[in-house]
Amino acid sequence: MAGLAGLPAQAWPGLLHAQDNAKRRRGDISGAIHCEVEALDRRRRFAFSWYFPDMPKTHVEIGLAPSDAGTRVSLVHSGWNEYPPAQAQPVRDGLAQGWTGFVLPMLKKVAESG
Repeated sequence: MAGLAGLPAQAWPGLLHAQDNAKRRRGDISGAIHCEVEALDRRRRFAFSWYFPDMPKTHVEIGLAPSDAGTRVSLVHSGWNEYPPAQAQPVRDGLAQGWTGFVLPMLKKVAESG
């Protein structure tokens, strides 16, 4: 769990636009992770599949809830049981570093800057 001072509705653009947008506008999707939006409730929840080509799908759910400090953020990344055990842990560890080292801090920065 992490906390944000911004409102939940301000949080999604930080997550959705954290990619290199200029590269994507040129049609370059190299290095992109595949995802499919599974649920979007602008004020409470964003859920999507997350997968590498030719790999099992995992599922990510980011929840937002008002708190006294602003917004409480939760992130659950599930579906690791679909991977062979020896493969799951390295992929999971690498993605965890991305969530905690880039995505969640970017989400916090954008939400708090308004």
